[in-house]
Amino acid sequence: MIDIKKIPKIAFVILKAKAGIKTPLKVTQYLTYKCNLNCSFCGRRGSSKELTLEEIKKMMDEFKKMGTMFWGFNGGEPLMRKDIDKIIKYAKSLGFKCTMSTNGILVPKHINFLKKLDAVLVSIDGDEKIHDEIRGKGNYKKAVQGIKTLRKNGIKTIIWTVINKTNYKHLDEIMKLAETYGCEWEVQPVCRHKEDKEGRADDFLLSPEELSDSARWLIEQKKRGKPISNSDAFLELMHENKKQPDCFASVLFCAISPDGYIVPCADFLYKSENFRNCSNGVKKVFKSLPNMSKCHNCSFGCYMEYNLLLNSLTKSAIRALGNIIRGQVFWK
Repeated sequence: MIDIKKIPKIAFVILKAKAGIKTPLKVTQYLTYKCNLNCSFCGRRGSSKELTLEEIKKMMDEFKKMGTMFWGFNGGEPLMRKDIDKIIKYAKSLGFKCTMSTNGILVPKHINFLKKLDAVLVSIDGDEKIHDEIRGKGNYKKAVQGIKTLRKNGIKTIIWTVINKTNYKHLDEIMKLAETYGCEWEVQPVCRHKEDKEGRADDFLLSPEELSDSARWLIEQKKRGKPISNSDAFLELMHENKKQPDCFASVLFCAISPDGYIVPCADFLYKSENFRNCSNGVKKVFKSLPNMSKCHNCSFGCYMEYNLLLNSLTKSAIRALGNIIRGQVFWK
């Protein structure tokens, strides 16, 4: 997923970050709150005046000038944007490595421009019964069809699972699905983020014992060579409930809400100045984001994996390089 030629540049940016110099190496853009499903534990709801295509292009241009190399598309369901093909095309024209998180339902319809992405993460919550209980009847088969379509077209596909009360005893069935279609498998525990005003995730939260048991099983499976892309460090963090590492949100990565707020992370812990209202552009907003290093509050795998790697850089560098050469997720 990473061009080997860019490794020296990435290393330099990371060293600067260690010295407190901010560079938004990765940006996660939440394109829309709209979704074609109504998943039981999802609290990311609401409407907003979404950024226009031209606003998104302008924002991407400014991030590119600041050194951004990785761009992730999320939602809601990002494929609900009618101009998503143009957004992806423009991001790739800037040289970004692009990923997308999707429920998979609309993948076959949009496969032609999804080919431009570097990886696609498809949410699978369990076997057909469990998945459909959470996401609605018939959606498991549609998601699997999305996975089949991605793999048929040679697109790197990662099955992404939120471990919760309903599925933590049935993880082997998801692992078998990943093996069947040649996908990597990434997990994270369910959590309630600050946008979940209704507390929809509360009934799905795992006890410390349940989380530890799940992590222990995943560690054992990974040792057996199963396609689990989470790092050993992340799984051990889940298993032993260790203190979380210092966070690089607002230093090396940030997120963008559908309506243009540039924030440290997906939890939207801090509402900065809106991109639309900032005459000095993205750079000023990003540089003004608060220091989140001592947050230690979230379990978002997408941030924890970076943080664990960056906090043990010497130990992790050789392993990460090997993963990059093999075309795997670099923190694996």
